Amino acid sequence: MVYCVHEVTQLLGIGSTHSYNMGDIIVRPKNDNIINSTVHYRKETAWELSSGYQESYDVNVQLYYFLDRLENKVEELNTIRSKFKTNLHVFQLIR
Repeated sequence: MVYCVHEVTQLLGIGSTHSYNMGDIIVRPKNDNIINSTVHYRKETAWELSSGYQESYDVNVQLYYFLDRLENKVEELNTIRSKFKTNLHVFQLIR
């Protein structure tokens, strides 16, 4: 499915922090040092939920951010996974 980010948002009942659809034009910031007339398109669809940068010494702070939002969404996540034949990934980045 090419245009599914809005449907994923509706199924989960929460908005993404970043999303794009396969086929969307990749918009790059203007750079006078680069001459590029080629238009590039997204090769995949993504729906992302991020806690953003949070300074903390306890990784549970970020973990609970996601658990609070997704804990009761197992059925919806399984629907998304099967309907769009996709994989679901969870990443936690510690700096």
